[in-house]
Amino acid sequence: MLHLAAVLLTAVYLASPETYRAYEDFTRQAAVCEEAGVLTGIYTDSSYSELERKTAPQDIYITYMNQGSPFPSEFITLCTVKDRLPLIVYRPTDYSDKDIDYLVSHIAQYNIPLMLQIDASYSDKSRDFFRNVATQLHARAPGVAVIWGISSERTEDITSLYPGDEYVDWVALNIFEGADRDGLNIDPYPLFNLLSYFERSKPVMLNISVASYTGDGHRYFAYEAADEVKRLYSKAGENAAVAAVNYISKTTSQGDARADNCQAVLDAIGKASTNPVRAEKIPLPLLACKYNNNFYWASELGDEYCIINGKRYYKIGGRYSFVEN
Repeated sequence: MLHLAAVLLTAVYLASPETYRAYEDFTRQAAVCEEAGVLTGIYTDSSYSELERKTAPQDIYITYMNQGSPFPSEFITLCTVKDRLPLIVYRPTDYSDKDIDYLVSHIAQYNIPLMLQIDASYSDKSRDFFRNVATQLHARAPGVAVIWGISSERTEDITSLYPGDEYVDWVALNIFEGADRDGLNIDPYPLFNLLSYFERSKPVMLNISVASYTGDGHRYFAYEAADEVKRLYSKAGENAAVAAVNYISKTTSQGDARADNCQAVLDAIGKASTNPVRAEKIPLPLLACKYNNNFYWASELGDEYCIINGKRYYKIGGRYSFVEN
């Protein structure tokens, strides 16, 4: 189901005096983040297959894992059997080294493409935790895409919360659109803020929930919730950075956003997640560092050379070192 597309070698961006952003000219196994099309996915606390039957086949299945909970091995098995990309949203609490070791060791044992999302927190320990997990996974499990998630209420703090390009493969925006007696609470600015910040550097994933029922006194209709689902999915066709859209079927105090609570929402998800269109194909950057005249890549390259600013650099001693011909 996952069609990995080749990435065009087009440019290099200077990120720091010793760090460059370079584009690969080939497809790499780890690059679930280099998907040419749009990935779609679902979370449900019941049956994934049943929800797919009511909507459409998906690319991604999502599960949530709290610190101290058993690793979701059965979920990984389900994804493998169903040929779905697993996305684990991990919720740490004490950010300990022991927790990092547990998480990384369990993920690294699977030789499959996998996504791990860790959401932003205002704690410095949280940012360090993300960096440590990402560093170890990039070294031990190159097939894993590490996702930095942020809620729609926090996008004004991106600059202070973001752990850094070298650690982040994807960026996820968690959007829960609740409702009250005046109708759906729709705020377009968080998505605008996030895309303004990342549209030229990172693939963006939208994790969306839209309330279709809020209890007594709600003053909106099912078709309004369905129209909002359609609008959010359509963002992939409007901005090339949006590479995945997932529907998170759940209920909170802000409203009931379960997908199967409303036939109109089910129909909207099914239609929107069938062959979604991405605005255009964009190359996605990979970190490289320059020392003297050599370039050292942050992940393993399969080719014997790479091209930077039109010049060919050949592999020398070691897997990650290149020198100009």
